[in-house]
Amino acid sequence: MTNISSNNNQLIYLVYGPDAAYHAEARFSILSAFYRAKAKKDFEITVYTDAPLYYEGLPVQVNALSSETLEQWYGSLRYHHRAKLCLLQHAVPLAAKTVFIDTDTFFLRDPALIFAAVDEKTCLADELYDSKLPTLTASNNEVAALLDQYGINPQKIPVINSGLFGIARSNSAVLDMALALNDAVYPASNRSNTTEQLVLGMAASTKTALVADDAVIKHYWSRKQIFRAKAFAFLEKHGVNWDSGIARDDFLQVSPVLPKPPAVVRTLAKLMALLVAKSERQFFLELFYGRYPYSNPFDRACHAVWQQKAVDNYLEKIKPASANNDKLLNSAVAKVFLGKTCIEKTIGRINAAGE
Repeated sequence: MTNISSNNNQLIYLVYGPDAAYHAEARFSILSAFYRAKAKKDFEITVYTDAPLYYEGLPVQVNALSSETLEQWYGSLRYHHRAKLCLLQHAVPLAAKTVFIDTDTFFLRDPALIFAAVDEKTCLADELYDSKLPTLTASNNEVAALLDQYGINPQKIPVINSGLFGIARSNSAVLDMALALNDAVYPASNRSNTTEQLVLGMAASTKTALVADDAVIKHYWSRKQIFRAKAFAFLEKHGVNWDSGIARDDFLQVSPVLPKPPAVVRTLAKLMALLVAKSERQFFLELFYGRYPYSNPFDRACHAVWQQKAVDNYLEKIKPASANNDKLLNSAVAKVFLGKTCIEKTIGRINAAGE
């Protein structure tokens, strides 16, 4: 692993595993940072990954991770998100300020703004939530001792979403504390998958103030497939030609909101939905959103995802075997509302789910 000491700022990504979708997410996020940056010298981008080839041709430094390094970072508890804490522990001393960012993100504003929010007294997180530690201290002496040692009140812990986390080099000790807390809290929490976020918030709050991102990024952990469809359509269209005026203009069309028809059209659709059973109205509306001819090409790229999500939501309420698909989707209302192609694809999806 290459270490480059710098007084500059660094934006870092951690991407590993066999799923190519996460690497595609990361590529789009990186390009968004590049497109939004007003001054490219304000920060450097570094990707830590076990698959460096995905990042060839991008304006980034790539640090290859071996399987041995990843195994070491997972630790004896085999907690994969522990790798984020270990990466931060490694990388934070290398730059004046470090911002870690998840792959399922893209920039809405200049990345320099997130670095400006970080200083010796302040750490930056994606989101902050009011919470308290689950019932751990009464049953786990090691956790209780650590909380007492670090002066952490288990009834008042700033829980963070660490999809974005910014920290200054002067606060490197926060990561040592977070790892110590992680290795005690993870087994005591029944191996909660969000332990990494909990302990990072705990540790940062003991030494700094925590603030939330001021809408500099879109973190699409919710409705992931919709925003993936937008990002992947952009990558498929521009590929290696990402550094062009056309690509930059197209990027501005990748909006941070769910694709929906205009308000007037939505109102008419809701009125039409009153003609079907109440239990089926949401299903029809979501299918309609999934076939509306959006003018934005990246919203149109979400058609299949919208339709599949509509089917998934519908089948959560109605078992596939009991769904009367012929009556539901071959009605006159459906034919006007959805169209032949959408109906045929929907019936296929429902039938596939019931097999």
